Amino acid sequence: MISTNLSTGLPALDRVLKGLLPGDNLVWRVDTVDDYRVFLEPFCRNAVSAGKRLVYYRFADHAPLVPADCPAEIHELQPELGFEKFISSIHEVVKSARGLGAHVFDCLSDLAVDWSSDRMLSNFFVLTCPYVYDVEGIAYFPLLKNYHSPQAVATIANTTQILVDIYRHRDRYYLHPIKVQQRHSPTMYMLHA
Repeated sequence: MISTNLSTGLPALDRVLKGLLPGDNLVWRVDTVDDYRVFLEPFCRNAVSAGKRLVYYRFADHAPLVPADCPAEIHELQPELGFEKFISSIHEVVKSARGLGAHVFDCLSDLAVDWSSDRMLSNFFVLTCPYVYDVEGIAYFPLLKNYHSPQAVATIANTTQILVDIYRHRDRYYLHPIKVQQRHSPTMYMLHA
C-alpha cells in the first residue's frame, strides 16, 4: 500500500515508482523547466494536504515553480554570494524541517551557471541529498538534459534515490525512470506515458 503522506500527487506515477520512501530525492531531467512543472504542482498540493512543510528554494532566473496559491515557505537564495553561505542556508532549513519537509528546488542547472562549474553543482548535490535522506524528508530537483558534463550527471545519478527522464511529444508527457532505489517492478524502467 502506498502512503498518501509520501506521494508524488499523481496516483499513476506513484504506481510506476512504487510510491515514495522517507528520504527520497527525485531528480527530474527535463528539456525545459516547464516540463518539470507538470510533475511538481501535484506534488506540492499533495504535500500541503498531507500536512507536510512545503519548502521552496528560490535561486534561479526562471519563473517561480511553486503554484502561487500553494502555501509554501519560500527561501530566496543568492548562489552568487558563495557556495558556503548558499549550502549552509539550505542545510539549516532541511535539518529544521526533518521528516515533515517537502523540499522543492529551482532548476539546478542555473547553479552551474552561477558558479561557472558543473563540479560545484555536483558537489552541492552530493552534500545536500544525504541531508534530506538522513532527516527522512522528500526533495524534488529539476536538471536540464544534455546541458552538463557526463561526470556531473553521473555523480548526481549515483547520489540520488530516484532519477527520471521526462520527454514531451505532441503535448503528451512520457517518463523514463533511470534509477529507483529500493523498489522494483517488471515494468518500472520502461517508458511510461
